[in-house]
Amino acid sequence: LRSEAAALRAILERHRPIIAMEDVHAQAAGLQYKLRMPCASMAPPFPLLLFLHGAGERGAADGKDIWKVHTHGPWKSPGHECCLLVAPQCPTGRIWPALADQVVRLIDFIVEQHPVDRSKIYGTGLSLGAFGIWAVASLRPSLFAAVVPICGGFTTPASDDLRMNTLLNRAKLDVNPSEVEPLRHLPTWLFHGGKDMTVDCLGSKKLFVALGGVARPRDSLRMTIYKDSGHQVWGPAYREKDLFKWLLQQRRSEAQASAPSSSASAPHVASALRPFRSSSGGTLPEATARLLGLDGRPRSPSPSSG
Repeated sequence: LRSEAAALRAILERHRPIIAMEDVHAQAAGLQYKLRMPCASMAPPFPLLLFLHGAGERGAADGKDIWKVHTHGPWKSPGHECCLLVAPQCPTGRIWPALADQVVRLIDFIVEQHPVDRSKIYGTGLSLGAFGIWAVASLRPSLFAAVVPICGGFTTPASDDLRMNTLLNRAKLDVNPSEVEPLRHLPTWLFHGGKDMTVDCLGSKKLFVALGGVARPRDSLRMTIYKDSGHQVWGPAYREKDLFKWLLQQRRSEAQASAPSSSASAPHVASALRPFRSSSGGTLPEATARLLGLDGRPRSPSPSSG
């Protein structure tokens, strides 16, 4: 990872004059990724949001298709400006559950390079990316403070031998209690279309039950079903007015957040990043601040959040 840190530093220096206008494209842990800094008014350490795209946004391993990661996702969601947003790209022909270890190593790398609030690392993904988020969470249950899987289903890490149709069909299967047990207390907001013909809605419904269902507090486990919608519900999901307010209230325990990562550390270059502005630049939009109940930076979680 030391060579990757040097490469990232070189990229940031090269982009210094235009960093206020566009995201950074870099590579680490064998994955191409896009990185967007929080808005300039946010003070470090920053919440980190991992976004895993769907099957249609996979691309060439050399990064020439990295633009595809912007096709869908939380890029325009009110509230994403509060987070350091990291979006790796799954190579063509591969699946996220087979890359869970690389995604974890990428997050470790980003945390080493940036002033990240380790208690506020979040994961979201759509379709194939939702399966990927669960694979990553299963590989390291203490990583995320909360997850937002959209139109997906549960899986643990898998091999590249797993066919796409087989993976998507897992949404119809019962969730293995022993596999989901380490994640039963992970704050989760599930989204799905009630008429999804690509990934069966049972993928979210069965998982909701396996995670504790209605017995868990709504602050901790939520499910939104758009009953008349099909597969492509990520647009309305990422526009849900309470989504980022709920997300930013989730925090891992102090013991979990301070636990050392399993990956080798790389040289810290956070000081070189602090002067940079996000692609949106400026301060947190007034409408977003009002929506999240923020005044320049996230407030401490409220015990009555909902």
